[in-house]
Amino acid sequence: MTRSARIGLAAIAAFAFLGIAAFGPAAAQDMAPGTWGGTLTGPGGESIDVTFEVTGEGEDLAIMLMWPDDAPPEAVDLALEEIELSDGALNFVIPIPEVLVACELEGVDEGAYEGECAGSDGQSGHLRMTPPA
Repeated sequence: MTRSARIGLAAIAAFAFLGIAAFGPAAAQDMAPGTWGGTLTGPGGESIDVTFEVTGEGEDLAIMLMWPDDAPPEAVDLALEEIELSDGALNFVIPIPEVLVACELEGVDEGAYEGECAGSDGQSGHLRMTPPA
């Protein structure tokens, strides 16, 4: 993998870490437990497929962001933080080292969530989460 490709994947990894720790309160709504699919699109338009492991419900809702096997070594799995599930919206923070990424997703087709994620470094990207089949 070239240096620029590694840097691009590292940037996506860093971007994704910002808001994926999950042990925050959830409202009167629940997410289907299991492995959710996901696509993160970074500020430069590059995309990476990730998965999310969703467990618990209500106040015990937890979501773990998991990187693909071919992700750069600095892309470590992360627990989403400050998770809020309410009124068809899913918000959380991905705690990426040196950058926090706040994601605000809306419920869309077939139980999926989609929306923008903004990093504390001023960059933004897009995230889509799809429920288990």
